Amino acid sequence: MKPECPQCHTELVRRIFRSGAVERFINFFSIHSFRCQLCAHRYRSLTVGADHRAISPDQRQFERLPTHVRAIVIGAQGRSEDVITDLSMGGCTLHTTTAFSKGAFLHLNLNPPDHDSTILVETAMVRSVRSECVGLQFLEFEGEHKERLARFVRSLLVTRQASPAMG
Repeated sequence: MKPECPQCHTELVRRIFRSGAVERFINFFSIHSFRCQLCAHRYRSLTVGADHRAISPDQRQFERLPTHVRAIVIGAQGRSEDVITDLSMGGCTLHTTTAFSKGAFLHLNLNPPDHDSTILVETAMVRSVRSECVGLQFLEFEGEHKERLARFVRSLLVTRQASPAMG
């Protein structure tokens, strides 16, 4: 049985890995840390009988989901129109030809397909720079934009879960 988020009651959660002696000690007793992929709540849960050895050693707090979202990016370099190739509640990968430097702060307007309204990320920080793409971490949202992002991420997660059953 997969743990359920105690805050929003979804099963769309991800086990996260924390370092330190306390975390290793409680893991010994089958108590693991989880992060809700929708509301971002971090919590611990008893996972008796679950085999977590096969879990990927990925250190991300949120699972990145493949997507194709147009984005308007505003930063010190000016304004550009780019594409987001993967997305989570915590950040994204932006495919771009604009040169961004690690640590730069940006403002994003995301335009997901099949969604009525734009999602505004007030502040995002460049965490990694690779050839023609950058990894961004979302830091600030205004108003209900974080909830809009959660609805879009939920649609990506539900689509991903339904796809293997269809094939």
